[in-house]
Amino acid sequence: MNNEQTHEFTIYSRILGKSAPIPVVLAILLGVTPFLNISIGPIQGLVKLAIWVLAGVIYVNNFLPSGEKVSYINVAFNAAILAGVADLIEELIFWIVNTIQGIDYSAIGSSTIATSFFQAIIVGGLVAVAWLFYKTNQKS
Repeated sequence: MNNEQTHEFTIYSRILGKSAPIPVVLAILLGVTPFLNISIGPIQGLVKLAIWVLAGVIYVNNFLPSGEKVSYINVAFNAAILAGVADLIEELIFWIVNTIQGIDYSAIGSSTIATSFFQAIIVGGLVAVAWLFYKTNQKS
């Protein structure tokens, strides 16, 4: 008797593409804030967290009407991709803008980017699973 379960991750590129514009645009806007001389220093982390949460929620809201079979692990995986990509875009733009302005971001850049990326994929995936559970178990 074989009780092993295998699971292959599925990337739903159509749903990711439909879900990406809002988190990516918000990430771009957050990344260019230093260039626009807008200082949101104390709340920058909260704004990033909001983008990651939004990525998970938007992904689930686009996933449910798609008719795809509900798999919590695939939803978490895809939402994590979306949140991670949004975060990498924000970090890259932030780094470029600071480099243009003459701020040496390289000393803290790589560890900060890696930490932020892992936080983004964890938050995006967990929020998506929680939101999917909530949406699929609502009482009518």
